[in-house]
Amino acid sequence: MIDVGANIGFFATRFAHKVGPAGKVLAIESEDLNLRRLRKQLHHFISSGIVEILLGVVSDREGMAKVRINPDHPGDHRLAASGVDVDAYTLDSVIERAGWGRVDLIKIDVQGAEALVLAGAREILARYSRRCGSR
Repeated sequence: MIDVGANIGFFATRFAHKVGPAGKVLAIESEDLNLRRLRKQLHHFISSGIVEILLGVVSDREGMAKVRINPDHPGDHRLAASGVDVDAYTLDSVIERAGWGRVDLIKIDVQGAEALVLAGAREILARYSRRCGSR
């Protein structure tokens, strides 16, 4: 399971319980304070190898991106023309580097950039749809 825009781990925690020791959860978050809270929330699952955390954003291309931090709302950071520099990844490249052969669920909560996330997941989505279509 992949949690894109993991924030402080509400869904990632539930996913980790669901997959258990046989599964993996990748939690992706772009903002430092949220990331520290996410690590604290998921410490047990990280140390047991169930959860991996990636600092950055997921988009349609690799490289650098800008995230505008909303100081009044920790769940409202978003891709923007100016802001804090963060690493940008595609889901296809992240999954390839991790060596995951299968993805069962992708949760996306990225403040309006969901289409960019999906554009960077073409291979995963094609592979999944072929697998579902063959049943």
